[in-house]
Amino acid sequence: MELRLVRTENADLVKRILTAPGLWDKITEDNSPAPEDFEPVIADSVYYLLAVRDKTIVGLFAVHPMTETTYIIHVNILPKFWGNRKENAQFGKMAVEWVWNNTEAHKLIATVPVIYPHVLGYAQRCGFKREGMLRASYLKGGELHDQYVLGVNR
Repeated sequence: MELRLVRTENADLVKRILTAPGLWDKITEDNSPAPEDFEPVIADSVYYLLAVRDKTIVGLFAVHPMTETTYIIHVNILPKFWGNRKENAQFGKMAVEWVWNNTEAHKLIATVPVIYPHVLGYAQRCGFKREGMLRASYLKGGELHDQYVLGVNR
């Protein structure tokens, strides 16, 4: 079994993955656009990394700079692969390594809504540490939820 990351700039593919049934509802807030209205940003400073097992797309990592030295990562594993904890953590570690090898980043951060404790565990298995909390910063189900701020340094 071969696990690899493949950078893509294919907006249609990115949109198909991010708006997949079961995923879109988990990664968006109440006030997000409808899936059919979503258009991914394709730019030199935005990196979309396909997580591929053999020839199957398992998910997508989106990485973009917050500052010159700090980048933000968003993890989007397709629902039918959510149970593959070990493999998904391996993809996460590969994505962190990809960022170190392909960008000027010295810090990588992620935010995780507190209503998704399994995602917090995933980030920690990938080497991220809790660094703070964004209070009342994620609108889901008509309610504002806190988000953990996690980070890892080069």
